[in-house]
Amino acid sequence: MPYRKKKWWFNIYAWSLNVSAVNSWRLRMRTTGKKEPYLNFLRELVLDLFGRYGTMPVRQRVSMGPTDEARFDRMDHWIISTEADSKGAPKRRNCKQCANEGKRDNKTLLMCEKCAVPLHHHCFKEIISLPMILFLFSIETESVQ
Repeated sequence: MPYRKKKWWFNIYAWSLNVSAVNSWRLRMRTTGKKEPYLNFLRELVLDLFGRYGTMPVRQRVSMGPTDEARFDRMDHWIISTEADSKGAPKRRNCKQCANEGKRDNKTLLMCEKCAVPLHHHCFKEIISLPMILFLFSIETESVQ
């Protein structure tokens, strides 16, 4: 890690953790009367801490985007360039449709103006027309029955 990317206090924090681990290892050897390698003690300590505190809490994502009703109304959806970065060039963002399909290399410079969802031009056509196709299909199946 480059020197400038570290916070000034990180070395002090790492040193204090190391000193605490060494002191607890020495205290354990003194109380139990058994000699044990420091590395074995440290492995046991880390595994215990990961066992207790290793799982991150699951965060609920709050969607700030438009509702499905607005997205699939097939009105006023225009494909535009993504917002500009600090140099004035459009930002490359992950295409929502490609990401949902698990495709790699899904960066795009385009997005829907109304939904603010980044999409490739071909994905834009699929996403915007999908609900209407499903709607038409449901009408056709009702008329057949």
